[in-house]
Amino acid sequence: MKILRWTLLLLLITVTTATAGEVFMPRYPALSPDGQTVIFSFQGDLWIVSSEGGQARRITAHEAYDARPVFTPDGTRIAFSSNRYGDEDIFLMPVDGGAPTRLTFAASTDRPGAFSPDGQTLFFASRRLFEFPMGAQIQQIPVSGGTPSRVVDIFGDEVATHDGKHFVIAESRVKPHRLYYRGSYQRELYSWTEGSDPVRLTDNRGYDRNPMVAADGQVFWIGDQNDSKLPNVYTMNPDGSGQNAVTNF
Repeated sequence: MKILRWTLLLLLITVTTATAGEVFMPRYPALSPDGQTVIFSFQGDLWIVSSEGGQARRITAHEAYDARPVFTPDGTRIAFSSNRYGDEDIFLMPVDGGAPTRLTFAASTDRPGAFSPDGQTLFFASRRLFEFPMGAQIQQIPVSGGTPSRVVDIFGDEVATHDGKHFVIAESRVKPHRLYYRGSYQRELYSWTEGSDPVRLTDNRGYDRNPMVAADGQVFWIGDQNDSKLPNVYTMNPDGSGQNAVTNF
């Protein structure tokens, strides 16, 4: 009995220390519209913390892998992907936690990208074509639920928008394990507006990915085209001009 008590105490100390420690390798950070809050994925769950730093609080607790959070424009809810039913589906839940609502049900990988300005439509990437070459395309779905519909008849793996009319779409593959890769798989960014053809924004060495669009249309993304060949944050005008590095890691 004494050994059991000491074992339980040791486990309690270990767990307490681990939960109070610094987060190691958090992924997929999402910044709230007011810039005050960050939600990120860590060890398969979603956590929330002040953008100034501090104690993070877990808002999902599930054996599945929860990732890729995206805030609604009013900052009250998030969409995220989870493989709770096998494939990656999209769920919607309050920022402070609660029971998630499942939005997508297809036997495919669905990953949220951006909301319309009124928060009533979610744009996401999904491989809904069950024919060669099975590339992902941008879909849209009402947050109230329903049948998704394709936004544009081109391939796209990531999407960002600030007004629901002008889109930045990332197309082609990313192989994170192929460090310093340069070749035909390089992901590039395109702009697209309904009724027009896509316009290529980037033509760089390496990957251009994770696009974000500010309220004024300025585009931010992650690229690895500098001499170090390591990922950094870049910015450019909506037409692709004025490309500059924001960070230099």
